[in-house]
Amino acid sequence: MIALAGVELLFTYFLKYKLNYLSFSEFSISNLGNIFNLILTLIVIAGLFANYILKKDLTVSNYYGILVLLIFQLALLTAVCIIFIFNIPLPKFYLWNYPSRKIMIAGLLIGSKIIHIYIIGLLWNYLFTKGIFVHLKSFGVIVVTSSLLFIFAFVYHLLINSENNQNKHYDAAVVLGAAVWSNNKPSPIFRGRIEKAFNLYKNNRFDKIQLTGGNAPGEISEAAAARNLLIELGADADDLWIEENTSTTSEQIRFIKRDLVKLKGIKKIVIISDDFHLQRVLEMCRFFNVDATGIYSDYKISWEKLFYYRFRDTIGLLLFWIFAI
Repeated sequence: MIALAGVELLFTYFLKYKLNYLSFSEFSISNLGNIFNLILTLIVIAGLFANYILKKDLTVSNYYGILVLLIFQLALLTAVCIIFIFNIPLPKFYLWNYPSRKIMIAGLLIGSKIIHIYIIGLLWNYLFTKGIFVHLKSFGVIVVTSSLLFIFAFVYHLLINSENNQNKHYDAAVVLGAAVWSNNKPSPIFRGRIEKAFNLYKNNRFDKIQLTGGNAPGEISEAAAARNLLIELGADADDLWIEENTSTTSEQIRFIKRDLVKLKGIKKIVIISDDFHLQRVLEMCRFFNVDATGIYSDYKISWEKLFYYRFRDTIGLLLFWIFAI
């Protein structure tokens, strides 16, 4: 079982980098998500040793129960790998502006990690508890661990300030896509990002603007909507680059690395988004080894909406740390 726990850790690391088309040479154990996964695996291994050393030998049924859970956990990771490598077609729909493919892959990965935490609960509760209470307490471990990880990510999200240096000159700016509303107009939040980019462009802070973001059914792409508004404001169309295939922030950061950094050789990049969003964006940049600065828009939102966006981005940050999605 120790070997299976180790295989699960390596498989998780493999998927994090494989799903993002990164070489494993770019792996860094200092990445918070990599640390979290390592700690969880070490706790499983420590639980196995504790049961052995304290002579709390698992019964045959308990042993095989944990073995089945470990195998099922690996099966979920294998399913993600198969979907990705063989590009298995999945039902297409959008939920909260996220494509179904991403939602399904995230569901499989989250399921594997829930099983991981449940195994931790079982191993350590076997030392002190018997009967059905082992399982009840193990479910409690899932709730407590998930809550602690969320609280850590939420506090981190609040305390780590985004850079906002508006006086430097950059080779290019990237405006991250957001929702497009009726009549193919950018949503207020998206418009705030676009207007901020135009003001900096007008003040010669950069020469080119990269616009990112695909489209949901029945609307133009986020990038096209941003381009239309920038031209309307007075930007030169030749200074605008558009990318219309990405649908998530992680895909857009991956695009920045592949297209702007590697293909175009752009070194000084500024990413324009919202303050509550940039913390997650810059964490992703660090994972992808993209050297970028963040500037947030001037758009103001109510505290209720700000709490909602921070709550949502905290979940996004946690998922990216652990699974790089």
